[in-house]
Amino acid sequence: MLVSPARRPVQTLGAGGCAAGAGHAAIADRRIYDNTVEALFAPIRETSDDVQTLAVVGHDPSIGELAAVL
Repeated sequence: MLVSPARRPVQTLGAGGCAAGAGHAAIADRRIYDNTVEALFAPIRETSDDVQTLAVVGHDPSIGELAAVL
């Protein structure tokens, strides 16, 4: 799971607000906070090929734009 280091996403994960993340590593990545689709794609591309499911916890409008692109 890639997560923005901003306070709200980190608190959400810490409070168990994301059940899908339970038991999985959350990696805070500053590029997600940059809030551009290009910045989101960088850590996604760097994710190991053996990862079958990847969650990205970030901010609008970039998360919505990323979903549209994908």
